[in-house]
Amino acid sequence: TNKNQSLSIVLYLAKDRQSDSLKVLKSDSNSLQIEGQSKYIGNFNFDIKFNDMKTDALYKGVLETRSSLVDAVKTIKTNLKPHKANETEIFALYNSDSHDNSSFVAFQVVFHSEAQIEMHFQLKNQTNLNDISYDKELEKRIETYGKEFEQKLQLSKRNFSDSEVSFAKATLSELIGSIGYFYGNLSVDSPGMKSAKLYGPLQILSAIPSRPRFPRPFLWDEGFHNLLISRWNSSLSLKIIKSWFNLMNIEGWIPREIVLVSEHFWTQHDDNANPPSFLLTIDSLISQKKIDDQYLKDIYPRLHAWFDWYNNTQIGHLMGTYRWRGRDKDDNNRELNPGSLTS
Repeated sequence: TNKNQSLSIVLYLAKDRQSDSLKVLKSDSNSLQIEGQSKYIGNFNFDIKFNDMKTDALYKGVLETRSSLVDAVKTIKTNLKPHKANETEIFALYNSDSHDNSSFVAFQVVFHSEAQIEMHFQLKNQTNLNDISYDKELEKRIETYGKEFEQKLQLSKRNFSDSEVSFAKATLSELIGSIGYFYGNLSVDSPGMKSAKLYGPLQILSAIPSRPRFPRPFLWDEGFHNLLISRWNSSLSLKIIKSWFNLMNIEGWIPREIVLVSEHFWTQHDDNANPPSFLLTIDSLISQKKIDDQYLKDIYPRLHAWFDWYNNTQIGHLMGTYRWRGRDKDDNNRELNPGSLTS
């Protein structure tokens, strides 16, 4: 990069449970040290070090505030301010409000030249891992993944180039790596209710569309995700599908977006839907002969209820058509071609 260009990296941690904690112990020109406590994994340390930087960083900033993981991008953008450092215009992260009990910590470094960032995450009751060679272990796992990828998908035998195979490996790795377990309550509003109510607690196993932008499950995204996941691990797909169907309410509605909260915000409406893309996944699993009769019998009552719910709530003006509810009518004044988050 030239002297008027810069690279910025922002790393962040967030907690969503009141019983958990995050605290910055040390922040200087070369490192950041955070300690925390989680109900499920115990006490931990998270250290970030900057090694082998050819030039000093243009800027380093730490943000400690109260926010949620679902608002990570918004929180970071809100606290970026124009700043001039060594003749370079940058957006710098400022700690606009400090809290004794922070739930969100972000760290930014801005630099011109190449830099090496070293991160350590360690549980306090865990054996010291410094003796394990990360590079060797990573190399071994990449090799194992490559062999399994070729065995299951066989792209190189189907005239794909090396660069296309490499791209496919990275894409699948990102998708599989995004699968997580989510637990908590959903804020739901329904016609006839005076205010939103908590729905749950819910638990779900699901991939997500994007870790930095959309770090939560979406119903119709997951149908498309599992067209690929089922080729990699069909039993994992079957567990994911069943966990989604377990979210269904008595009327046959499945939430289209899983934002698990402790307070009433990011409310969903139980007359809004996503198109039922899981039907594509189930059809694909049947074609691959990777779903048995008993599984289909187990999920059939919910599939039937789901089908009826769509035909009762999302039906269009013409027989056999659907109209997805949920568009904000005010978008007509703000956007040339208003979108609908449901479809």
